[in-house]
This record gives sequence, structure tokens and C-alpha cells, in this order.
Amino acid sequence: MLVWDWERFETDVPAGYDALHRAVQTSIGLGGAAPLEAARALIAGATRTVAPFDQDGDAADLVAVLYLVELATRYLRDRQAEAGARLGHVDAWLLPAVEEHLARRAR
Repeated sequence: MLVWDWERFETDVPAGYDALHRAVQTSIGLGGAAPLEAARALIAGATRTVAPFDQDGDAADLVAVLYLVELATRYLRDRQAEAGARLGHVDAWLLPAVEEHLARRAR
């Protein structure tokens, strides 16, 4: 069994958050993807990532967006940018991916 992000355990979150977290962190950390590209790919591949959790395919991208917003909130609350964390500047990678996707979805 692989356990990660244990310190952030919460109930009442959309099914698939763990899979989304693993996907984006693996893409960046092990895959060497640029953070912005990893966030974009996470949203684009959300249907496949959350499918095992019985998430509706039409809303899978929104589950990924909600996950990214939650992640941004954590990083901002924890002051990751000030601490020098590589992914701490959410305005450089995470928020642009969310904004781009929501703008496309609104059309």
C-alpha cells in the first residue's frame, strides 16, 4: 500500500482527489513535466483519472479544477512561495491552467 499526503487527509471531498493529486505530483516530480504543462494535462486527462471513482465524465474536468484550487489554497495558506518551495508560486503554473480551462469551458 502506498500512502502519501497523509497530513492532508480529509473527508467529504470529491471522489478522485487522491488520484488527481498522485497524477500531477508524479508528472512533475518523477516525470519531469513543467508544472504548468502538468496542470493542463491533469485537467485534460481528468475523465480518465477519475473514471474508476464513478465520477461523471462531463464533470471530471471540474473535479480536477476544484482539486487544483484546493491545492492552490493549501500552498498559499502554508506560504510555500515565501518558504522557497518550487511549486509555491501558484500564479505561475496552477492558476493559469485553471483560468485557461474555465475560459474555454465558458464558450
